[in-house]
Amino acid sequence: MTLHRCQMILEERLPAQRLIPPEGSILRSCARDTAGMVSAYYHDGLEFLSQGDRTNALASFSYALGWMDAGICLGLLSSKDCGIPVCTAPEPQSCNDRGTLREKSSKYHALLSRALVSLEPAPEPDTCLSDGGARIIFIGEVFLARGAELESAGDDEGALAAYSYGFGWLDAGVRTGLFRVRLNRELFTI
Repeated sequence: MTLHRCQMILEERLPAQRLIPPEGSILRSCARDTAGMVSAYYHDGLEFLSQGDRTNALASFSYALGWMDAGICLGLLSSKDCGIPVCTAPEPQSCNDRGTLREKSSKYHALLSRALVSLEPAPEPDTCLSDGGARIIFIGEVFLARGAELESAGDDEGALAAYSYGFGWLDAGVRTGLFRVRLNRELFTI
């Protein structure tokens, strides 16, 4: 996924984003917080773009999409669509510094791997929230594997987008209380 595509998807979906839980409900604050994180990472991406840092802009936009889709999956947000398109063929690269892109992709591979082993479900087993936590872990694992495939194929931009997106899901799950962080607490937005 290219930088332009991530930015375009966010800009299409953000105006349609709505908080689902009713005002005054316990989950309304989780929805507000999730929407705030989506917006913050989107604006970080815009700031990176304004500085010419396309690699970090891509990471921020992909992370924002991960947060948004996790919020939709959790029933906290609604929006126009859901899901990051998984390209079957490498797209032309839109990030201009290949060395920085490869370094960032490798770093996010390691971060997502560390994040996955750092979490344990917080809800009691066999509860609906426990099932939700398992789904979020699964999404993180899927995007770790997808990123590794793309990285092996030399598509560092696609790999970075996949790793960032998967990490956004995990971070949203931690922030909403689905997980206990057993290790590497500094990786998460808590």
